[in-house]
Amino acid sequence: MELLHILSKEDKLTIQIAFLKMSGYNGYEIAEKTGLTQKAVNLRMVRLRKKLKKFWLNPFSCGIDVK
Repeated sequence: MELLHILSKEDKLTIQIAFLKMSGYNGYEIAEKTGLTQKAVNLRMVRLRKKLKKFWLNPFSCGIDVK
């Protein structure tokens, strides 16, 4: 699975949460902006990290050429 393929399967809200997290917002701020609870924000990030970790731990099985 390519990274783009993994991200394309995620819903818009999860992608928004990931971008807010990368922009420096904390879980509380993201929860306020999205209308979710802090627990829901954290759970979405845990699930996304798990999917991305599989990709980053074995990029060769995904057809990605890493030099």
